[in-house]
Amino acid sequence: MKTNTCVSILPHTAGALLLGTLAIGCSVRADRGSATDSKVGTISQALFETGAAFAWVQANGTIIPNYSYTDSESAFSNAWNPNPGWYFVTVPNAFVSGDPGNVQVVAYGSDNDRCNVVNWSPSGSDMSVEVHCFTPSGTSTNSAFVMHYIRSPGFDAYLMADQPSASSYYPASGYSYNIAATNTLKGNSITRQGPGAYSVYLPYTGSSGGTVLITAVGTTTNYCKAFNWYPSGTYDEYVNVRCFNSAGAPADTVFSLYYSWGVTWDGNRGAWTWANDPTSAYYTPASSWTYDSGTSCATGDPNSSQSCGGSRGTTPAYRYGTGTYFLHHSLMDPVNSAVHITSYGADSNYCKIRDWVSDGDGVGVWSLCFNASGAPADAQYVEVYATGDSP
Repeated sequence: MKTNTCVSILPHTAGALLLGTLAIGCSVRADRGSATDSKVGTISQALFETGAAFAWVQANGTIIPNYSYTDSESAFSNAWNPNPGWYFVTVPNAFVSGDPGNVQVVAYGSDNDRCNVVNWSPSGSDMSVEVHCFTPSGTSTNSAFVMHYIRSPGFDAYLMADQPSASSYYPASGYSYNIAATNTLKGNSITRQGPGAYSVYLPYTGSSGGTVLITAVGTTTNYCKAFNWYPSGTYDEYVNVRCFNSAGAPADTVFSLYYSWGVTWDGNRGAWTWANDPTSAYYTPASSWTYDSGTSCATGDPNSSQSCGGSRGTTPAYRYGTGTYFLHHSLMDPVNSAVHITSYGADSNYCKIRDWVSDGDGVGVWSLCFNASGAPADAQYVEVYATGDSP
């Protein structure tokens, strides 16, 4: 049995928890805070260290301060929602000349909606991000979502794959970054393997673990996911991507990708995991693809800024019915945080965030997965939990 602060006892049996139970059994918003809540901890750095921002955007465009973060410590304004399903988010003081960075978004809520990045571009010293949300059939609809913004230096690798029908190419340099590749080294590249199938080459970033985020880009209602990622030789990494249209057929698509091979985070707090067993009621995700910094560094001092030296917390995984999943990140605070979900595998299933809540000694992350038509479906996924709290 697992104890949860919202639903006091959750039996680990398939279908034991209905989607409505969480909202009926407790006040999720009270658990997660509101715009007037006092801040927990001191925002000094996020999971992605420098050049980072995240925002939890409500369906009406409202951005709640306790679930938004910028490394410039500038406050978000609410998103503009001029038409159903269309949003404009301004990331304040985020632009550095010549480096527009990388954007990832994922839909939030108990429905089966999806969200994509339409584009992002500088606006003075800010970064303007356009987001589109829609039903599985492709109808534009208002939906809450989570947005992450990532910019070099200090990250591992990211790119926008902007030539979906090209056989092989280097992505636009302004939207492609690799911390390991200097001007004398070969940069990131993309090879098309077939309709909607791509192999992304990231030189000098090789790791048998790490994590990825992937989001479709553009005005289509296509969506993309991670097929797999793996090291090649001593130094390099490949990330394979699959993209689909609203009917679930493979489709050439522009996409945004972020990859991190980090094992330690030099004092940063946060977590990620590859939820690799979609049918077990309970399991421990593979350790090579799981990280949880916990609350304290090697000294045991929660205010220490030195390297945490690896994972301090744990991340068990649970299944509560077809396509309904729960991850527990121990020693984490749900306030001042944001979550991203990227689907994983060769099929056309997709996943989104249901919620993240206080859970015992840490935070619990609910995820929902669906087939292309929007029916619940078991699926693997990658989850990244970012926090603005210092260790």
